[in-house]
Amino acid sequence: MASDLEKLLDEVRALPPEDQRRIRTLLDEQLSAQPLEPPRSPEEEFHRRLVEVGLLKEVKPPVRDLEPYRHRRPFEFEGKPVSETIIEERR
Repeated sequence: MASDLEKLLDEVRALPPEDQRRIRTLLDEQLSAQPLEPPRSPEEEFHRRLVEVGLLKEVKPPVRDLEPYRHRRPFEFEGKPVSETIIEERR
């Protein structure tokens, strides 16, 4: 079974050349009025949806310059692990 698009294309092919030119002109005008967006990756689409539904305010670009992070040291403290404290507070 042919799709709706295939049916439409068959109908356009059956038209006289002048009508085909009019359709082409109309389509060219329609497409030029709309800015073309590059295709989004699945990750970009996911981030866009998170912003759209309000779970994120913005999506920051990935960190490219790792130099500020190269000499970082973990924070040391005394006492029980933070994860344990969080679990206890949730109870």
